[in-house]
Amino acid sequence: MSRSIKKKIAIVLLSFYLISNILPFTIPITYADNYQAPERYQAPERYQAPKQYQAPEQYQEPEQYRAPDEYNNSDQNQDPDEYNGNQGNGNNNGTTNGQQLYNSLKYVFNNVVVGQVRLVDAARVMLDDPSNTNLNSFTGRHMGYNYFAGNIIRGGLGLAVPANSGWKTALDTWQGVDNTIDVVSNVRGAMALQQAQRLEAAGDFAALARMSDSIPKPMTGLGKFAAWAGVAIGTGEGIYHTYRAFTTSGQERTDAIFGAAGGFGGALMAGAPLVAAACPPLAAGMAIVGGLAWGVSTIYANREQIGRAWNAVSERVSSGWNTVSERVSSGWNTVKGWFS
Repeated sequence: MSRSIKKKIAIVLLSFYLISNILPFTIPITYADNYQAPERYQAPERYQAPKQYQAPEQYQEPEQYRAPDEYNNSDQNQDPDEYNGNQGNGNNNGTTNGQQLYNSLKYVFNNVVVGQVRLVDAARVMLDDPSNTNLNSFTGRHMGYNYFAGNIIRGGLGLAVPANSGWKTALDTWQGVDNTIDVVSNVRGAMALQQAQRLEAAGDFAALARMSDSIPKPMTGLGKFAAWAGVAIGTGEGIYHTYRAFTTSGQERTDAIFGAAGGFGGALMAGAPLVAAACPPLAAGMAIVGGLAWGVSTIYANREQIGRAWNAVSERVSSGWNTVSERVSSGWNTVKGWFS
């Protein structure tokens, strides 16, 4: 290759190199719309050092820790459940477990065992009296209602339902109806015994024979055992709640007072037939006082459920009255509009 050709090739390559370095700067400037050069550089303002550092106020130590006062279980304003952890819960759980155990043992002895004793006693009384062999009455009243329904079913449900529920109130109402029937029966029996004693003393045996069906039969050994069992259970509960009334305060004391009334009331009702033959007026008084005491105690125990039921009924009645009033008022306004 001649020297002149090499020179031309070198010039062409050099030209392409120069063009490749110039185009990136010339093309954007040439085709830019209203290109504006950047503003003149301005130096930042004079540097200002921050203000002098100020340390925080003098540190103050917190006051010395003071432990809470010793918990007093008799203070009615302190809830055992809220006292420092689970100590109160443990006490309440122990009381609740003890009450559940007692209720279970009471159910087995009073409802099952003593209930069967009453059932056997009713069968013996029926068999011993040839004129009173009413098998339907025995199976329906004594076996079906008094034992199975009253003792087994009602007592078993009482162990299952919560103590502050409407179901418990319904069961207590059922028990109250039966207690009322027993009180009325004991009072009538005592009055009949008293009248029979008067007729016997006067020698009016004809009148005494006419009222023989209303005179209670003498209690058998099994009947006395069942009655004394009821007296023992009621007296024990009354003594326990009386002790609680003297050793507690506040709400617990009030609950214990009403609990003692219920326990002693049950003992009086159970013991009324035991003294009926010896002193009919005393038996009638025991039955009445015991029934009233048991009723007051039971109403107090169910006061919250009764209050909720009363509020619900009041709201329904009030709502119904408001609805009726609005409709009557609307109808009256319509009638007046006909004549205006």
